[in-house]
Amino acid sequence: MQPRLLTLQPQQHQQPNHLPLEAVSFQIQFTTVTKTMPEVEQSKEVKVEKVEEVQVEVDCKTEVPDEEWIDVLGSGDLRKKVVKCGIVESRPYKGSTVVIRATGKLDDGKEVDIHEELMFTVGDGEVILGLDMIVPLMDKGEIADVYMASRFAYGTKGLPPDILPESSVTYRVELVDFAPDEDPCSLPIAKRMVIGNRKRERGNWWFNREEYSMAIQCYSAAVDFLDDAEEEYGENVRPEVKDILVERLKALNNMGAAQMKIEAYDVALKSLDAVLKCQPNNVKALFRKGKFPWKTWFITFVTLLVALVAYRYQSLLYKLLL
Repeated sequence: MQPRLLTLQPQQHQQPNHLPLEAVSFQIQFTTVTKTMPEVEQSKEVKVEKVEEVQVEVDCKTEVPDEEWIDVLGSGDLRKKVVKCGIVESRPYKGSTVVIRATGKLDDGKEVDIHEELMFTVGDGEVILGLDMIVPLMDKGEIADVYMASRFAYGTKGLPPDILPESSVTYRVELVDFAPDEDPCSLPIAKRMVIGNRKRERGNWWFNREEYSMAIQCYSAAVDFLDDAEEEYGENVRPEVKDILVERLKALNNMGAAQMKIEAYDVALKSLDAVLKCQPNNVKALFRKGKFPWKTWFITFVTLLVALVAYRYQSLLYKLLL
């Protein structure tokens, strides 16, 4: 046995009795040192693991699939989850023209409402409310999942045949690019024509869905781009200007129709009068103006007039009645 060998070695060399204790203590210390070596190696391995964890965190700056959902409004009806980060501090704002890719997905996993390249102006009502609100919260190049309750998507009407009424939709949205807002007067006529017609056609889409407030918003933005302050409509107008003014009259005519639908008759009358000022024989404008509730207006006017007179001479009427 090893203990016996250790005790025999001092006896052979005839060392004092205390030497075996020192030898034993030396061997114990040596043994202790050898036992501590693996602990040093373990600490090195731990340091290597920490370096790898830091590297993973750096990679997550570009890919963050486990990011928490952001509740945009606090109601849970509009939420956003970043899938891929974009360029920091490069976000569009109201009036910016943006280009996005978007694919909707229903609760059952069916893909709907797919857009490979969708261009619109933020804040002009050209797209559903959820997209209009979420894009200014994205950086250029960012990809995000966006959950929308029905009121931020296609609401009570849905989008037949794929999206039923009151359906929530989750979109995968990528902000491809955007450009700052531009003054319509600073743009060439050809570009103003393209932008204005895009907004007018989108207004027609809202009108056909009977969402007249959204239609009015698009028509109003279209008029801003289809207007030409330098020239009035007439026979002597340059051909390229005449074309844009014709499109402007279409937008005004349609806006008047939408305003009538929500019974905003005062502004609808102004829209139709603007059309008739340029085209006195415009059939649509004349027809729509003929549908005004003139009889109701007349009765309302007479009632207000009588009330005004009664208020003005109330003291005299009080004496007469007494």
